[in-house]
Amino acid sequence: MKDEIMKNFKLVFLNKKFFLLVFYYSLFVALSSFILWRLVNLFPYLDTSVLSFFVSHRSETLTAFFLFMTNFGSKYIILPLALIMFFYLFFKKRYGAEWLLLFASFGAFFEVYILKHLFARLRPDQSLMIVLEDSFSFPSGHAMAAVVFYGLIVYFLFLKTKKRWERTLAVILALFVIFSVAVSRLYLGVHWFFDVFTSLILGSGFLYTLISIHKNFLRLKYGKKENMPK
Repeated sequence: MKDEIMKNFKLVFLNKKFFLLVFYYSLFVALSSFILWRLVNLFPYLDTSVLSFFVSHRSETLTAFFLFMTNFGSKYIILPLALIMFFYLFFKKRYGAEWLLLFASFGAFFEVYILKHLFARLRPDQSLMIVLEDSFSFPSGHAMAAVVFYGLIVYFLFLKTKKRWERTLAVILALFVIFSVAVSRLYLGVHWFFDVFTSLILGSGFLYTLISIHKNFLRLKYGKKENMPK
């Protein structure tokens, strides 16, 4: 068991393609963050207008819904789920996906932590918040983690099943959760529009990078597609 885990770890992370993909993604993050941060300063009214819209359309039903859905982007939900999925994927022998999912989940929150302290943007006024948050605002950790974690789950499901209805259902559910988490951060008054929008962009880029890393792992471990376990 230990040997198999470490073998998968080395095939996923300790190769030239992995470091090259991470380097390209780092450039993408740097460029995207710079451009989007410029947009924050160029269009401040967009942030305030979107926040005002959600604040003015609050209701008891919507508040209860978004308070529930925002949890699906919380580190207190995603990180424990990632650990559980790590062992599940290993025992199911799912193509070394265990290490990638763990890397994706912790990596997303770590990246957001770095960017938050780099840009040090203040959140909306606490009088507008339904739940209090006191960390920096840009970008949204909940939104980015949702894109990466649930997007990767859908990708792994695509590898497992060829049934169209299963794939379609998985995509619809994932998009629903991701969209709900993203909107919840605006509705609850804890983020500006560009915080969430930036996270969706960066999360999509990270997800693409992760999928590319996993495809490289499959090529290194199994060679031809027909050699992969079912």
